[in-house]
Amino acid sequence: MSTIFEIEKKISIAKTKINFLEKKIKRNGSKINLDKRKERAHNLIVKGALLEMLGIEKENNEVILGFLSTFPKDEKTKEYYKKIGKELFEKLKKNKFIKGGQ
Repeated sequence: MSTIFEIEKKISIAKTKINFLEKKIKRNGSKINLDKRKERAHNLIVKGALLEMLGIEKENNEVILGFLSTFPKDEKTKEYYKKIGKELFEKLKKNKFIKGGQ
């Protein structure tokens, strides 16, 4: 009789552990989803800030989408635009500091 009791006790303990681990897996899955959402939100905010820096954040969405649909696929052209972007960032930083100092 005590053997059955011990087996039932072990089964109960195992079920409790399974339950605990299932909840832990669910929490971790939720955390991963939350982290992905945070990263996506951050990326969208950065892209919006870039539009704002250029003063085109209020431009018609179709115009922006149409323009961006012509985005270059080759690395050489991307590097060219990256160079322009770096120069713009530097120029905007200097203007920001000049305006802040006046």
